[in-house]
Amino acid sequence: MEYLDSRPLVGYGVRYGALGLHGDLGYEGQAVQVRGKAYSHALSAHAPLRLVFELEGKYQTFQRRVALNDDVPE
Repeated sequence: MEYLDSRPLVGYGVRYGALGLHGDLGYEGQAVQVRGKAYSHALSAHAPLRLVFELEGKYQTFQRRVALNDDVPE
């Protein structure tokens, strides 16, 4: 399995805040953590956003999960 964050990021647009890659939250030097578990390959950004990765046309499927980080109040 190859993770999306291992592919070259060729463009992005985030309306608010910074883009976090490789498990970084993108602010305050924190890491992505959901239900107490850290995710080292997480991508983190405030919606709406646009991410463009170089995939070289060699992938047929894409699997993802979406969650709110533990520091977001419910």
